[in-house]
Amino acid sequence: MTLTQRTRLIDVDGPKLGYVSTFDGMRGLFVLQVVLYHAEVTIFLAGSPILIDLFFVLSGFLITHLLLDEFRATQAISLRRFYMRRVLRLFPAMYALIALFTILMLAVQFFGPPEAREALSSWWLEALGAATYTYFILAAFFPTAMGVLGPIWTLSLEECFYLLWPPTIRRALRRGSRRSDALLVGAGLVFIAICFTARARLQFVVGSAANGAAVYMDTLGGLGTGLGATAGSQATGYALELPQYGATWQGIAYRLFATRPDMIVWGCLMAVVVKSIPRPVPERIRRLLAVGGVIGWIMLGATVLFASPGPPGPLALFGGLLYQASLIMLGPIVLDAYLRQDAFYLAPFRWGWTRWLGERSYGIYLWHAIVLPICAPAILAASGPTRRVLGLVASAIAVGVGILSYRFLERRFLRLKDLRFANPGASPR
Repeated sequence: MTLTQRTRLIDVDGPKLGYVSTFDGMRGLFVLQVVLYHAEVTIFLAGSPILIDLFFVLSGFLITHLLLDEFRATQAISLRRFYMRRVLRLFPAMYALIALFTILMLAVQFFGPPEAREALSSWWLEALGAATYTYFILAAFFPTAMGVLGPIWTLSLEECFYLLWPPTIRRALRRGSRRSDALLVGAGLVFIAICFTARARLQFVVGSAANGAAVYMDTLGGLGTGLGATAGSQATGYALELPQYGATWQGIAYRLFATRPDMIVWGCLMAVVVKSIPRPVPERIRRLLAVGGVIGWIMLGATVLFASPGPPGPLALFGGLLYQASLIMLGPIVLDAYLRQDAFYLAPFRWGWTRWLGERSYGIYLWHAIVLPICAPAILAASGPTRRVLGLVASAIAVGVGILSYRFLERRFLRLKDLRFANPGASPR
């Protein structure tokens, strides 16, 4: 270890990232809940959107850890290798979905009833947002034009962030000084603080203007509009859809901050933290991790159960005190799941089937964005137990399509990714 490395704030020489079974298990279990929630099977768990934030933290943590490992191994970060890995991981399934979506929308425009053609007249904007990974930006400015492919916003947010993050961290690491590291970490903390403050403040501004429906709820009402569902069923689609309000700066700002980009940054900072923890982990730190992890899981569960899309307040989604406090605790959850994989309360994430689903979670999440809109008219036309059963069937179809996508489409590109553009600092699995 050189003198420069010892005096750095970011410990580049920290332990390498190995395979984390609990992360796969978390992805597998929680992607199921996200699909069931969007299918309105578990709509009563109104705080389920926080599971998306957990995915963001995991993503930021893993990507940053791997970038630090690459810098440790080669004293450089290859942007070409990084972007090619992302392309081979994400593009095949995404553009297959966009192609199918385009075919379906053209069929509706040529052969569908007039009301469906009118409701889906802006389908091209959704396809453009998905194809260019700008969906969340377009949705912020044109909320009433988006919604059929609603879940795609999360993927577009991640990829926009990862367009900027690798060159940023590479620049800081190349400088090799404590000051450059401190600027990077400090900027991340300031960004997180700005996002938290904006969500807390803007929820009251936009909430009162939109009669309390100021949050994004990407459930079947929004997904199904134009595919046979009635226009009135879009009450749970993008909020702030009031024509006189949607284009204001408050509405645009709220929709952007409500996507929680700061949670990806929080995951990146957790990777910096974990690099500085010695191995084996000292008992004192293990105890702190256990306390933080348990508190984090309790708060996460409370948010899923009690957070509400209703009026602004402590229990409000995104800007409420409970939700925002739980966002902070996602960091300790990830640290605990990484460094204490043998903890008894993490057992469900070590099960074989949850890890198996976790490896296929990208395809499952991606394809449910189009399977559920196709099934939405039938589900929304039903009521009571029948509606839940149809939601379960639609969820099962979405999971099945995602599994097939991994088997016949994604996996061959993943092999190419590992063969041609592997991270030289990554540990073999």
